[in-house]
Amino acid sequence: MKLILYYLIFCVSIISCKKDDDVSSMEQQEQPPITAENTFSCKINGELFIPKDFSSFPNSFDGYNVGFPLDSNNWFSRFSNEDMNMYIYIHNISGIGTYEIKQADGNNDFFDDVNTVVEFSENRSLASTHISNNLSGTIEVLEYEPLNKIIFKFDEIILQSIDNPNDIITLTEGKANFNLSTFN
Repeated sequence: MKLILYYLIFCVSIISCKKDDDVSSMEQQEQPPITAENTFSCKINGELFIPKDFSSFPNSFDGYNVGFPLDSNNWFSRFSNEDMNMYIYIHNISGIGTYEIKQADGNNDFFDDVNTVVEFSENRSLASTHISNNLSGTIEVLEYEPLNKIIFKFDEIILQSIDNPNDIITLTEGKANFNLSTFN
């Protein structure tokens, strides 16, 4: 009888541990709220994308998971994991409002761009594989402090392959919150 009791306790504890592991795993896969500082998330073709560092960006501009102002009116962001890179450049920010996404050139150099653009690279490539066009969508800036803070979101952005315009990537449920004064 004791053996059966120990066996039942063992089974219950395994089930409890497994259940806790599942909950923890699911929590890591949830999008952070837009109120969480220094976060970004979106869905790429329906799959959740959270940059490599998962809930915050490193305090460096080494090219990974960063957002920073290029000057008082332009903000550049690069989001990355081991397989893909997403570049979002918001041009000529005058404050809260909606910014139309335009045709990107695909060169990953945003210092000379005069439009809001989005570029994407996959399969560990630094070269863009998919770019925005004049019908890609909009980005809504919800809060903006020049040279310090931006909160933005987008509902849907359509990117086309550079090589095949019929090959598209859809970005949905995007949200970002950068506050340079709270970077670690």
